Amino acid sequence: MSNGRVFLRSIVHCSSPLLHLCLMASLSAALTTTTVPLAGHRFPKSLVLKRVPATDVPYIAEMEGASYPADEAATPESLAFRQSNAGEFFWGCYPDDDTKPIGFVCGTLTKDETLTHDSMGTHEPDGSSLCIHSVCVGAECRRHGVASAMLRAYSKAVTSPSASPTVQRILLIA
Repeated sequence: MSNGRVFLRSIVHCSSPLLHLCLMASLSAALTTTTVPLAGHRFPKSLVLKRVPATDVPYIAEMEGASYPADEAATPESLAFRQSNAGEFFWGCYPDDDTKPIGFVCGTLTKDETLTHDSMGTHEPDGSSLCIHSVCVGAECRRHGVASAMLRAYSKAVTSPSASPTVQRILLIA
């Protein structure tokens, strides 16, 4: 995959008070491109979904801590573990100028077909079930369809046969 990037184009299209979120995907072995109308004038014209580098994990940990109750938020150590051991499943949504991420999705693989406490606490590289641990968007970017667009693009990217042939199912705690 070229630079591990999925491009999200922000196109404001709103003909009523209800915001319309449309996802059009075009997958290829080299690059996954997704065009997503993202509502809200505070967003850059272009967002990039890409793998999170280790240098951004502390910022991601702050976002996680601010987004989940203390007893549910992943620790900085568990996020660092996921990034270093399951980096192909740890993606962030960045403005096109590559500043700090405005959101992220992370997961790990398991051999189990259902989510269990044990399956959520490890990464089995030869597993076929992707357990999504976090779908998180910074407070200032919420309620504009970013998380939905990010999750859809992420799902397409990680299940593409060229990107990750092992993922047969995605498991998400609702």
